[in-house]
Amino acid sequence: MRSIHRLAFCCLLITGGLGGGVLLPLALGAGQAGATSQTWAVVATPNETTTMDDGFEGVSCPTTSFCMAIGYYDYSTGTDTLSETWNGSSWTIVLPQNQGGSQDELDSVSCTSSSFCLASGDQDGAGFSETWNGSSWSAPLSTGIPGGGKVSCTSSSFCMAVSSSNGSPAATIADKWNGSSWASVPSQNPGSSDNYFDGVSCIGTSFCAAVGDYVSGSGDETLGETWTGTSFTANSSENPGTGANTFGGVSCTSATFCEAAGRWNNGNSGLDNTLAEVWNGSNWKTQTTPNQTSTYNDFDGVSCASTSSCSAVGYDGVPGGDGSLAESYNGSSWALDTTPNPGSGGDDFFAAVSCPSVPSVQGCIGAGQYIPSSGTQTFVETNIAAPVVSQVSPFTGLETGEAPVTITGSNFTGATAVYFGTTLASFTVTNDNSISATSPSTLEAGTVDVTVVTPAGTSTVHAADHFTYTAQNGPSTVPCNPTCTNTESSALNSTTVSVTGNSGTTTSASTTITTNTATLSCGASFDYPAAVSDVSSAGFKSGELLTIEEKVEGIPSTKGVKVCLEPSGATKAAFLHHCHHDDANAPCFVSIVEQAGNAGVTATFLTEANDPRFWTGSSAVVPKMFTPTSGPAGTAVTINGKNMNQVTSAVVGGVTAKIESQTSKELVFAVPSGAVSSQISLNSDTGTETSKTEFDVT
Repeated sequence: MRSIHRLAFCCLLITGGLGGGVLLPLALGAGQAGATSQTWAVVATPNETTTMDDGFEGVSCPTTSFCMAIGYYDYSTGTDTLSETWNGSSWTIVLPQNQGGSQDELDSVSCTSSSFCLASGDQDGAGFSETWNGSSWSAPLSTGIPGGGKVSCTSSSFCMAVSSSNGSPAATIADKWNGSSWASVPSQNPGSSDNYFDGVSCIGTSFCAAVGDYVSGSGDETLGETWTGTSFTANSSENPGTGANTFGGVSCTSATFCEAAGRWNNGNSGLDNTLAEVWNGSNWKTQTTPNQTSTYNDFDGVSCASTSSCSAVGYDGVPGGDGSLAESYNGSSWALDTTPNPGSGGDDFFAAVSCPSVPSVQGCIGAGQYIPSSGTQTFVETNIAAPVVSQVSPFTGLETGEAPVTITGSNFTGATAVYFGTTLASFTVTNDNSISATSPSTLEAGTVDVTVVTPAGTSTVHAADHFTYTAQNGPSTVPCNPTCTNTESSALNSTTVSVTGNSGTTTSASTTITTNTATLSCGASFDYPAAVSDVSSAGFKSGELLTIEEKVEGIPSTKGVKVCLEPSGATKAAFLHHCHHDDANAPCFVSIVEQAGNAGVTATFLTEANDPRFWTGSSAVVPKMFTPTSGPAGTAVTINGKNMNQVTSAVVGGVTAKIESQTSKELVFAVPSGAVSSQISLNSDTGTETSKTEFDVT
């Protein structure tokens, strides 16, 4: 397999020894001034086998939410092709079809969207290709190039595949895909001996760059050729080493910008150096690149999202093992990246890299293989920094959900999911540091972690991401010592209070709430139980008017309602009161906010829906979730929520269902015959409540 080939090549370089007088490159071990170093993180990938070898040889990511990685896996008598897809949060195995040989593997892949990829492969030395349609791979199709070729596609009807002939001397080969078949196209062979293509990148039907190397009298020299629409033309490229100079991959963003990556050395010195050359539209020019180690440092792949954002990957090492190697280009210089090495067997390396063309996301996917304690396993890393949640505001809300929540932190661009505990929430990414989410409903009150998922992983949970669900059964009682900054009395002994909300019913347009209080003076020190709430009004009909009347020992006060103004910008509201121990059922409020410019007192407050101390009537039904979500007529459906014992009938697709059982928190009904897929409607004395999602009648 390719991993064995790579290890043999590495060891050959090492056993050559360090020749005397070898000069290390000036950039060894350090990036250039101004370069931006990236930090990579391992992304978990499944493996078809866990006791034998699995490995990635190529990867292509047209977007941040879709990638295709390809390679091979071993079984007891041979090797088969392997592919996995990335959906923005996890990898899934989707096995290709095999050519039928004992040694089948995929070597390269190019995707233009989530519904089209083309992969090239090797079956016992012969080349073949397969196409991806968004759900499965096509049957293998033989190509005109030997196995081990590289491919680049710009549409489903144009791809370019390059490789080298198996004869001696080896010659470059290029084939063009027209959407249904392959046709050979002319390429150049400047070397007097072997000529190899090892990478290709196309930006359209009239421009591609193919790279590799050829053998000259003094060693290996870099090879660069460009496609003009009819044939490949050899270009001028540079060779910094006196021994081997090779390109392993190339990436183009235009006809005047490409990056080629590979290696160079000064003969059998045991020292390989990273190599990068840039195409300016007419020739290739060497760029200074750092090295990770003093032995060998090789690039096997490169990908550019723009002229100022490229990543090159490969491997580095010392005798006894390889390590993953990645470097980032910022438009002016290259810098070493930090890459973890998960293998304990001493060999971790990248075979390919792909960077989505999204300018706002500095993110690439590098794919390869590593050796754990035994065998070889697939290996993926990304250089998108993991998201961090630093604040959740507000950090509390009702268990019914629907609360707007702002999540503050970093690295949110490209977020694919937001969770409140284990429940998915709807959200919008405002920018890299902010997300606007809506809290989902929950069945139980309590504290959960709010986490953000991006292609780089899931935010680490900690105290700053906590969100607390509170029950919709009225405000909790907490100690309170209000300090009045201003006082004001209304002219009369009652004050009208406007209420907002949209649930519950009252017996009249206004209700008198009597609070058992003594006359209060804002200059006094208060120490009364406090019903503190967010500015909300669950349980009150929108526009209802409540009259607050102060009484002293049961007699209406003639001094008016005392109002304690809260500080500017305050978001909490409550009523001042004094709860008598002998009247525990009396409604107890602690203060209200007087709005500037209003003659009366305007307040929005929270209390239990349809509290019988305020009005009469049935409690509003609050459906939260139902299971199962689909099924035929006769299926028992369970709906969880609040006040489910108030439901008088359940309707599915216009047909009334039979209620089998119901409690305050749960209702069970049977899907009626003749029902069609629709939302579930629950009728009660307070009106009709409808489920947020449909039940699918099968």
